[in-house]
Amino acid sequence: MKPIRLTTIGKVIWFFLVVIVCLALFSLVSLLKRGNETKKIDKPTEVDSEKIIDYTSSKNYSFDFDKNDGFKSENNVISITESGTYKLNGNNDKYKFVVDCPNGVVKLVVSNFKTSVVYDLISVKSANKLIIELEDGSKNSIISDLLENADSELPTIIKSNSDIEFVGGGKLVVETIGNFLISKANLNFKDAILEINNINNGIKIDGNFTMESGTLYILSSAKGLVTSGNTTISDGTFILRSSESAIKVSGIFLLNDGKIFIASLNEIQKPNANSLQKTIILNFKEARTKLLFFHDTTQVTLAYAGDLSYQHILYSDEFKTENYVLYGSGKIAGTQTYGLYKLEDTAEDGQLTCEGLVNDRFSVKNLVNVYDDIVKK
Repeated sequence: MKPIRLTTIGKVIWFFLVVIVCLALFSLVSLLKRGNETKKIDKPTEVDSEKIIDYTSSKNYSFDFDKNDGFKSENNVISITESGTYKLNGNNDKYKFVVDCPNGVVKLVVSNFKTSVVYDLISVKSANKLIIELEDGSKNSIISDLLENADSELPTIIKSNSDIEFVGGGKLVVETIGNFLISKANLNFKDAILEINNINNGIKIDGNFTMESGTLYILSSAKGLVTSGNTTISDGTFILRSSESAIKVSGIFLLNDGKIFIASLNEIQKPNANSLQKTIILNFKEARTKLLFFHDTTQVTLAYAGDLSYQHILYSDEFKTENYVLYGSGKIAGTQTYGLYKLEDTAEDGQLTCEGLVNDRFSVKNLVNVYDDIVKK
């Protein structure tokens, strides 16, 4: 045999060995790379988040406006730049509050606090959250009927770039023209009693509005509640009366529990069909100011005073029966609160009806029940 033949076979063998080694190296590199990628997925790079600074349980300050004690001001502005709890009490006739506390939680405890300041009373430039706590049993008020000058814009009492929470077992009464609250963030309401009377615009927020409990009453000459986000009422008493547009929700509008009553001249937005509580919406053929009685065929269960002109009603509650008779006039004895009566005696008259009713009964069998062109029977 010739030596060259052996050399040719050797070259072929070496060629295959090189190919096998290359393939093995390629596979090994691929496995290592895949392992590194898996590690990256399992352990993603951590991103630093803003640290929330909350000293509301450890740092406490008290502002006594009757004694002009406990605070410093510049040009009648009290600046709050540290997280903590700040208690406000007494009569304030000139001071405003500016909260500028990045990432901080600030709590204002309002305790028998009265003020006539309505132009930017509270301005939140920056904070993680502002908590307004109405101290249990306290009676507080923001009352003013004066403009700073004839050319001034209508005042806004609270302006905020951050979340706001209303809490506590006290009461705040607002009696003024202008706007109550404008916020670029969220608003949460719990336990407190907030009564807003004769306001121009009640609450306007770019975020979400949630109500967990308490009582919120708004009497508005323009817009009552406007939210660019979602609105959820989970419990409590929510009463809104408006001469124009009562409520506008750009996101999801849920009525899940509680007592909700809205009266408006303009058509009222329907809650989403996946709400948890039943709602009835009444659209009258003409505007009216007369009494309105809800009668469950055995007794009057709710009476609305009217007085402020209305053409549309939304009522959501834990309805105990499925059918109601409506009366649009009569006499009544009892105590009126926020336009609704705590009944002692009634003499209802002027039964109401609309097309499509059976025996003139307004049914609340569905989650959302709408009746149009209601007139006197």
